[in-house]
Formats: sequence, structure tokens, C-alpha cells
Amino acid sequence: MLTKKELYLIGKKLSAMYKKLSKAKTPEEVGAIYKETYPELPEKVIKSLMAH
Repeated sequence: MLTKKELYLIGKKLSAMYKKLSKAKTPEEVGAIYKETYPELPEKVIKSLMAH
């Protein structure tokens, strides 16, 4: 079970990421944002996210 503080921090991280994504113009920028926010994601997943 997550604490309120953990949920708050996750929400804050996602909010910042979506704010950056709304300004991204190219798939490469999108990939860079995901990689910066979630460095633990495999490259294959990031490439899949860039395609959408």
C-alpha cells in the first residue's frame, strides 16, 4: 500500500512529465522525456511510446 506522500510524489512526477510532453514536437523529444522521467524503462518500451 502506498502512503499519501508516495502518491503525491508520483502525481507530481507525472504532472511534470505531461507538461513537458505537451510541448514536445518530435518523437525524439518524447523519447527523451520518457527516458529522463523513467530511466528504468527498457529502450524497446521507450521506442514504442515514441511511435504513439
